[in-house]
Formats: sequence, C-alpha cells, structure tokens
Amino acid sequence: MSTARVYSGWHGVTDPNHVFLAVTYDPDTETLGCRFNTAIYYHFGVPAKVFHVLTKTPFALAYYRKHGMNGYEGQNEDGIPLPYKPKEPVPDKHLSKVQEILDGTPRPQMDLFAEMAMRVERKKRAATSLTQKNEPASRDFSTGWRDEE
Repeated sequence: MSTARVYSGWHGVTDPNHVFLAVTYDPDTETLGCRFNTAIYYHFGVPAKVFHVLTKTPFALAYYRKHGMNGYEGQNEDGIPLPYKPKEPVPDKHLSKVQEILDGTPRPQMDLFAEMAMRVERKKRAATSLTQKNEPASRDFSTGWRDEE
C-alpha cells in the first residue's frame, strides 16, 4: 500500500458529540486538515503521528483540544489564520530528571512483590510477639494439663 493512498481523502473520526467529523493529511507539507460541522481548519507542521491518533482514538475532539492543535500554525478554509500559541519548551527542572536517567544515576526500584512479602513478615512477627507476651513465662506442656497429682 503506497503512502499516497493512506493519506488520500478525508478519514472519518469518532466523536460522540458529532462536532469533529473527519481529518485529512498531506505528508509532503505536513498539513493536517480537520473538518468540523461548521468549518474546516488546516494546521501546518503537524507530525503524521497526530493524524494516525486522531483516526484511531474514540474521542477525537477531546484529543484535538487537549493536545493543542493551537500549538501548530493554521488557518480556516477562507485563509483566516487560527489563534496560534507556540508550544512552550520543557522547563529545566524536568530536564534535570531526564538527565539523571540518561547519566545512569541509580534510581530506587520498586518491587511490589518484595514489598508485600516484607509486610507479611512484619505481620507475622507482630503476631508472634503478641502471643509470646500473653503466655506465662514458664509452662510445661509435657506433663499434660494437670501439673500436680
């Protein structure tokens, strides 16, 4: 299957509100066309991944709004530019966390099974210490229930 066939024409999207109807994509210019029930919008510089996600997701309008199509330059079908807010760069505090991971700084590993085993052991120890506190200090069970005869 050629890439021209994959991206040709309008592809319907799933939107329970029936507001967002279809998308089309041109991989050469990285242009995403979005057809709504009132207008058609074109966004430029959009990766092909966004097109594929929009065609597969069950809530395309929510994805469109959340992942910021206003982060890409665009225009409507009459050529009027859409509101454009460039995506902000990643803050330095997030980059330092990523750099730690890339540098190989050891991070604590969470092992849920080991955690459960430790909790069970603690409960067992607590239960045995309680039973030892409640028993008399010296008791001989070898003679049976009667100590004197």
